[in-house]
Amino acid sequence: MLEKTMRKSLDINKFTDAVNAIDWAKYKLPDYMPQSHVSHIPQALIALATVEKEDKQPEIVEIDGRKSLAGIGSRSYVIGAIGNDHSGTYYAVAKDAVGFILEVALHGGNEFARRYALEVLYDLFCFNSEDEDLALELFVHDTIRRKKIDFVELEKTDTYNQERIIWILECIAYHEIKTSTIEQLENSVWDEPPPGNGSLMDCYKLRKIPICDLSAWDLVRLVNGQVGLKYILPAAFKLIEENPMCGVGGGFSSGLTLLGALAGIDKEFWSKNPMLAEDMNLAIRSVDYDFENYHKHIKAVWEKKIGEMPKKER
Repeated sequence: MLEKTMRKSLDINKFTDAVNAIDWAKYKLPDYMPQSHVSHIPQALIALATVEKEDKQPEIVEIDGRKSLAGIGSRSYVIGAIGNDHSGTYYAVAKDAVGFILEVALHGGNEFARRYALEVLYDLFCFNSEDEDLALELFVHDTIRRKKIDFVELEKTDTYNQERIIWILECIAYHEIKTSTIEQLENSVWDEPPPGNGSLMDCYKLRKIPICDLSAWDLVRLVNGQVGLKYILPAAFKLIEENPMCGVGGGFSSGLTLLGALAGIDKEFWSKNPMLAEDMNLAIRSVDYDFENYHKHIKAVWEKKIGEMPKKER
């Protein structure tokens, strides 16, 4: 595929030297993974950078004297080297690996190398650290986010990968939102409420806290106050996915759990935000049957606003 404009191309020799210069053995792998596995990391990164065709059948191709494992599944090979695809986690090695993957995504010599690198970056946004290392997750996300302008420019020229680039830009946007406060996102600072209005004072304080640091109960209070809804709902859906009963005490009344509070949001908001409404549909449908009674109650509240819900498949 011809490029619309000339872009900086990856220097494979310099890339290879830089990858091999990293002491990958300094990173401790999980107990279930032999430490010798670190030898696959530079191989996988170099294979990613040297991909020259679409992954189809398992095969090894040689490019300029180097063997490329493109046929084995370039994305899977890299993810398998730096993390666990089955558990959706990545190892501490991601701290050094993410920069190399970014280089391929932005400057890979062809659309296929960039494609698989973009897919790995998307995985890094969706996965968690194997050791639940929040500092590592923040580092990985921030490293990708700092290349936002480069991805915006790449979207203009790489038509083959345009959809994947949009994925990354959406992930960056979500990361920027969740690490910001409602106050920052709305570019509005409230005057401190007068004494005696506890709910309003709660919302006043919560607007100053980064969204990623808000608890389920914090989100319940903001939702009930109709504050910052379009910014906090993605975080709310993620918490509900992890625990459908998150919120205050697991009560069954609307507003006493996070999902119940969401069901109480005015119909007008959902009408103006159909994508968030669909996310709400999915959240209700995904409630485990262990919470069947709760599911029926919230579904009834939701139907009064939206209409008939799709049937939940067992």
